[in-house]
This record gives sequence, C-alpha cells and structure tokens, in this order.
Amino acid sequence: MISPMETASNLKKSSGVFHSICILLFILWCMFGSIGIAITFYLFFAVGLVLLIVDRARSKAPPRAQPASKIEVLPEAQPTAVKMLEPTMVLHNRYEIVKQLKVGGMSIITLGLDRTTESRCIIKRPRLDTEFDQKVNVEKLEIEANNLRQFNHPNIVRYIDSFVEDNIPNLIVEFIDGEDMLSAFSSKQADEAHVLKWADQILDALKYIHDHHEVHRDLNPNNIMLRKDDDVVIIDFGTIKPPAVSGGTEVRKAGFEVPEQVLGYSDERSDIYSVGGTLFYLLTSRKPGDIGTYISRVADMLIKEYGVSERTAKCIAQALKMDAGSRFQSAEVMRNALCG
Repeated sequence: MISPMETASNLKKSSGVFHSICILLFILWCMFGSIGIAITFYLFFAVGLVLLIVDRARSKAPPRAQPASKIEVLPEAQPTAVKMLEPTMVLHNRYEIVKQLKVGGMSIITLGLDRTTESRCIIKRPRLDTEFDQKVNVEKLEIEANNLRQFNHPNIVRYIDSFVEDNIPNLIVEFIDGEDMLSAFSSKQADEAHVLKWADQILDALKYIHDHHEVHRDLNPNNIMLRKDDDVVIIDFGTIKPPAVSGGTEVRKAGFEVPEQVLGYSDERSDIYSVGGTLFYLLTSRKPGDIGTYISRVADMLIKEYGVSERTAKCIAQALKMDAGSRFQSAEVMRNALCG
C-alpha cells in the first residue's frame, strides 16, 4: 500500500504534467482548428491512459525503503561475562560462596565465608558486561584494593585479601553486620545527638583518607554502613582518587551530586559537601538535591522545620555551599566546628 503522503505527492506531480499538456493542446487547437480538436481528443485519451497505467504500476510496486532513523537504538544488555558464583563454590581455597547480595554499577557483591577464620566476608568482583566495563571496572577494583590495603581505621571497611582467579580479580573485605544509612533513614529522621556522633566518626575517617592524599568522591548515605553497635563504617572505595585540579571522570549519586564533580573536578572539599549532604539526609530523610533552590536556606529549614540546633544547622549549611571556597576547607576544621 502507498501511504497517504506518497499518494498526495504522486497526484501533485501528475496534475502538474496534466496542466502542462492542457496548455500545449490549447495552443494546437488555436493553430490548427478542427484538426487540432481531433488531435486534442486523441492526445487527451493517450495521456489519460498513460497516467492510469503509471498509477496502477506504482500501486503494485513494493514500498520504498525509508531512510534510517536518527534515533540510535541501543542493543539489549548482554549477560555478564563473569562466571556466576554458586553457593558452596570456594575461591582461592579459602572463601566459600554463601549467596549473591547485589549487582552494582561496577561490581558484583557476594556474601562469603572465610574458612580460615570461620567469619563472614564480602567478595567483590568487577562487572564485565562490555569491553569498556571490563577495563574500567577492573581498574577501579584494583585501585580500591590497593588503597584499602594501606588503610587502617575503625570507621573504614577493613581489607582482608585480594587475588586473581580464572583471570578475574577478587577483593575480600569485612562483612558489616548492619544497614546502609540510605535505607535505615529513608522514612525516619535520626535525632541530632546520634547524627553528631556519626559526623564525628565520618569526619575523622575522612581526615585519615585525605591525609593519604586521596578523595573518596562518592561519600553518601548508601556508602556508609551503620553497625548494630551504632558505629559507622565507610565502604565502597571504587571511585577514590587523588585530588583533581583538572578535568576527570564525572562521579554523581542521584540527589547527592557535588557541584564541581558534575564537571569532573574534585578535591577534599568535595567530600566536605558530601558530608553536609549526608547529615542533612539523616536529619530530614530528604536528599539535598531534591530541595532545589531551597538549598540556599538550609540552615533556616533545619532550625524551623526540624528543630535542629543553630550550630549544627549552620555547619551543615556551610558544608553545602555551592562554591567550594566557601565551605569548610578540611575535614578537621568541620569536625572542630561541628563536634568540638
């Protein structure tokens, strides 16, 4: 079938030809009189017959191929190239697989059992869905392993082991018996006294990280675990890097985006912004990115709507300044102002 648009186009073209022929026939009639009339009649008949044949031929012809759409259709996601870890499998002759916990953006998280210590552990392996993921995610896991191997802080997840098996890198870290803060406070607000206690621990750990000339770059309630003993532990160091004064990889967590990191820049003050966003979330169950222009009046909101003390509210507001130069310039300075 010919589309309505194509039919209209064909009619337009045919009528143009017919109009030209009519003019020609009128000229012939004027020049040759009755003979012109006879010629005109036969030519009209011939033209009509030709147009009828052409129209029928077009209606039977297969539709023309349409030009390719400019909208790129992405291929379906391919299954991960990593061999699935099944329960009772043992890695490195030591780590028994218990169950898969999570498939994250860069890694697959599995609960394991350390047969040497008879304690639970977390096994992280990179996602290898595509060639790009394979290169980037493997590098990030190696960076995370190298940094955690050097760290020793009570509020930073503890490194246990790392190795390569079947050409796949594995990172083993301690299992945190608790819940991430994003889930724990999604529908309830924490009281200010607890928030200040956790802020003290987070900022102490952050100072430790910065003293090692690294920036976490992805600090948010989803990457902070609350132990059952009420202490916090920072996890997920896959995006850790030295301070970047030039463009780098963009890192963002929906609702907790750091202004300069959206542009690919980060330094210690980027982590300060993340602490401010985390504390705001704990006290309100609201992500700072969800309040839009109200971010400029964070202190008033915390004081008037949530009963937060003026000191705590002003410290959080300063940490959430859009301009990095207006924030606390180090974790130690913020800790002293907020908890000292």
